[in-house]
Amino acid sequence: MGTNYIAPLHKDVERQSILYRNRYGMDIAADLYFRKDADLSRQHPALIVGAPYGGVKEQGPCVYGSELARRGFVVLTFDQSFMGQSGGWPRNLSSPDIFTENFSAAVVYLGLQPFVDREKIGVVGICGSGGFALSAAQSDTRIKAVATASMYDMSAAVRLGMDEDAIRQNKDRIRGIVITHGHEDHIGALPYVMRELDVPIYATSLTAGIIELKPEEFDLLYNTQIFTKKAGDRFRLGCFEVEMIHVNHSIADSVALAIRTRIGMGIHPGYFK
Repeated sequence: MGTNYIAPLHKDVERQSILYRNRYGMDIAADLYFRKDADLSRQHPALIVGAPYGGVKEQGPCVYGSELARRGFVVLTFDQSFMGQSGGWPRNLSSPDIFTENFSAAVVYLGLQPFVDREKIGVVGICGSGGFALSAAQSDTRIKAVATASMYDMSAAVRLGMDEDAIRQNKDRIRGIVITHGHEDHIGALPYVMRELDVPIYATSLTAGIIELKPEEFDLLYNTQIFTKKAGDRFRLGCFEVEMIHVNHSIADSVALAIRTRIGMGIHPGYFK
């Protein structure tokens, strides 16, 4: 399927374009690499290579795929959902839970191939994929090994806005935290942020309940005010007026935010379907 690969394919390696689905029913476009002289009547160890955050299989993964296949591995590279030739809408959306699931979907595909040893499937995560690969390995015991290469702490970059120093330097300007829905990738960062901040949290009823039901993880929240809001409510945070707007999502009680300022209004959509 892909044509614009950044590196040539090794002369001893064959590459096949494949298509399969993840558990959300999304098409995943992928490439399968193996040696041309490989004996496909016997089983081989396999590796899944994840692209950098926002990247596609025709970029860095094709280098790894060609070289690792030359060394005897069956290698699968893929486009994340919403990216490249894989399915998903809107395009270029970021969804950590789906990105993590896509590694497990690749494990399923490889495990169904008669020439792959199911007990020898590993993952290589390039840059941002390193975090998704590690998350997948935490819950998917079929992944036997993980190798990552990342220039900085991607988790800290996402949850803290590049690094912890940015939070510390600006914490006197932060008036509150507004949570749009209760998925783990939205509430999971709260313990880390609250180590640096003493501000109220605003959330809908279900989202607030999910936060409060995690006592062991959220010990830091016992002394934090959680204000319950609903779609249609407006409230002020410093110089901003925030309005919650009902949206449909895969979890109930989700909202988008209309944020009014002195110079205009901005819309934060959250995730919606």
